[in-house]
Amino acid sequence: LLVGLVVGAGRIALAEQAVQQAAAQAARDTSLARTPSAGVTAGRATAARVLAGQGLDCTSASTTVSAAALGYPPGQPGTVTVTTTCRVRLSDLVVPGFPGGRTLSATSSMPRDSYVATR
Repeated sequence: LLVGLVVGAGRIALAEQAVQQAAAQAARDTSLARTPSAGVTAGRATAARVLAGQGLDCTSASTTVSAAALGYPPGQPGTVTVTTTCRVRLSDLVVPGFPGGRTLSATSSMPRDSYVATR
């Protein structure tokens, strides 16, 4: 019972860290894109790659990218935001009262480079 709780808590902690890392790296890659659509594509691809690279087995995952600021004219500041969500399976841990899964979410924002030409 105690071992199951420790394993479950460890799995949740590692998953939280992986989701936060995925959101941060996705926000950085989004901020480097030149157009909003390229930013959305880059952010989603990066989040998926980071979650897979961390060995995180999400039963469901989603990434929301807000990249409208990438369409602003040069010189105008803006921020891009990425939210990554992952549902981690815990049902394989046989611990009474332990949930079957947990949804973890992280949000990260980055300023865009306001002096890069968008065209």
